[in-house]
Amino acid sequence: EPLLCVLLGNESDCGRCFCQTLQVLVHGEGPDVTPVKVLNCDTITQVKEKIIDQVYRNLPYSQRPKAEGVALEWRPGSTGQILSDLDLTSQKEGHLLRLNTLAHYNVSSVCRVFILLLKF
Repeated sequence: EPLLCVLLGNESDCGRCFCQTLQVLVHGEGPDVTPVKVLNCDTITQVKEKIIDQVYRNLPYSQRPKAEGVALEWRPGSTGQILSDLDLTSQKEGHLLRLNTLAHYNVSSVCRVFILLLKF
């Protein structure tokens, strides 16, 4: 049994999980694009954490934004969509809601995503 299947805890998800590279732009910080490797089965919070780790790698951890302080916007065309772990499109399994992943939103590795720093 592949290690990935063991980590996912669900063999049926194993065949659909693959690595992809997102092209990330930070809203308001210029045109620089940062490539970030993620899995299409990563939850949106996991994707935000990987993006933050890569984009802010030169900052101490204590000075980096937190995942809950960042919005992830996917722009497949001319309009953007904010991605989140739970929303109206989340799949129900009994009384539980399944966390959204990149695969849930059909995000491909050829697209760009933006991170937006939220102000509380």
